[in-house]
Amino acid sequence: MSDPLKDALALTGLTTVEELIDMAKVGSSLMEAIDAVTSPVSLIEGWSPAEDPAEIVGDLYNLFEESIACHKADLERLKAAEAALAARQTKAIEDVIAERRRQIEGEGWTAEHDDGHTKGELAKAAACYAHHSTTTETHREAVIRTGAFPLFWPWDSEWWKPADPRRMLVKAAALIVAEIERLDRAAAKAEAR
Repeated sequence: MSDPLKDALALTGLTTVEELIDMAKVGSSLMEAIDAVTSPVSLIEGWSPAEDPAEIVGDLYNLFEESIACHKADLERLKAAEAALAARQTKAIEDVIAERRRQIEGEGWTAEHDDGHTKGELAKAAACYAHHSTTTETHREAVIRTGAFPLFWPWDSEWWKPADPRRMLVKAAALIVAEIERLDRAAAKAEAR
């Protein structure tokens, strides 16, 4: 047996070379575990800090530049998607959305208010406006002149506001959206119970 092995056996108190080899394996595994725990953690895959502070700053700057480039690319993709969506959104859809917003913000017909109309009032009002848009111009003018309102109009006559056929259809569509939203909220509440 060589002197270094004898010295190692004597130092460890072991009696055989096999025991010494087993202890070396345990020590090696222990060192790997210690290195794994004590090595610097990389927040970015494949990156580890350099020893030189100037190099660290350079690395961080490069990572920052890459991040900005990625965000710019994401922003461009979002802008393209928004433009594509806007191209598909017609003036009619924009007008219905604007009317719904006007009903909420201008008239105060909020979700809470609409939730009180549980007997189909919103849909009935939409139907009245839609039907009135199909009548002749002479009939529409007579309705406006006399202050008449549809038999199935669900509210007081002061809320019947006839207009030209397109405007009536925009109002009808916005009221249909309001009724759909009300039905969705009611279903969600029922499901939550």
